[in-house]
Amino acid sequence: YGIVQLATDFIFLGDIRLGNRHGGKQVAALKSQFLNNPYCAYKLEYISTQSKRGVGILIKNSLAFTEIQREGDEGENFLLLLLQKSTGERFVVGSVYGPNAHDRDFFINLETKLTALGRHPIVLGGDWNCTFSSEEVNTNIDCLYMEDIPNRRHSEYLSTLCENLILCDPYRALWPLRRDYTYVPHGNLRKNRSRIDYFLISS
Repeated sequence: YGIVQLATDFIFLGDIRLGNRHGGKQVAALKSQFLNNPYCAYKLEYISTQSKRGVGILIKNSLAFTEIQREGDEGENFLLLLLQKSTGERFVVGSVYGPNAHDRDFFINLETKLTALGRHPIVLGGDWNCTFSSEEVNTNIDCLYMEDIPNRRHSEYLSTLCENLILCDPYRALWPLRRDYTYVPHGNLRKNRSRIDYFLISS
């Protein structure tokens, strides 16, 4: 309810882990709960067959969108939906949960699947587990009190993805110099911070 009461058109979900031994029964109850709640009805689309990782997208039930095509990856790290509005316009939404360990194939697969969906406006969002900026740690606006940026090679792969598909970080477009962080360690002892959760959209 804390999520759906925002009543946004789309909600991207990450690390949903729906593939346990009770998965089928739980998913049916979950779908029903999203469709029937006091705040806003949503349809749940997801890719999650394991007890780890998995991603999903909630689509406001009142919106007249038709799903044309869906794409995902074997690691269940991203789900892409090609949707069509009642006016005929098409666009792509995608929920992303970036790998923690080095995995160049994740970015290659993501770009390949996005390209296969055609030239349409794109909205991606989620936990990328890397910063948007790949600059050195001392000048990187997306991290603070760190010895190095998290998963540097992934930030570099991400830069290439954005360059090839003409994507931008809307947060940085609006606030190019603002410091804000989405990862803050639990407790008061560690002071490291980073912004690893964000959206990418067609420029």
